[in-house]
Amino acid sequence: MRSTDWVTQTTERVTRSTEWVTQTAERVTLSADWVTAVTPYHETLNQMKQRLIVEAVKQAGGNITRAAEALGLHPNYLHRLISNLGLRDRIKD
Repeated sequence: MRSTDWVTQTTERVTRSTEWVTQTAERVTLSADWVTAVTPYHETLNQMKQRLIVEAVKQAGGNITRAAEALGLHPNYLHRLISNLGLRDRIKD
């Protein structure tokens, strides 16, 4: 499987999962504990982003620019995501 095929399939999975999480979060009624309902949503999204980024960089042989291209992102933005999500130790530049 080509890395772009893998990235496309993974992106589609992330999109479907994000839609599911969004729909589920929308069903939660706003109440005193609304913060607890929102937390899993963001945690889930960050975990999915982490997996997608780590695998894309792995497929690109550690090349961030190629991984960014495969993900449809600007390399600077991918670098920022890697830093913000604390992925520097999990990937190799």
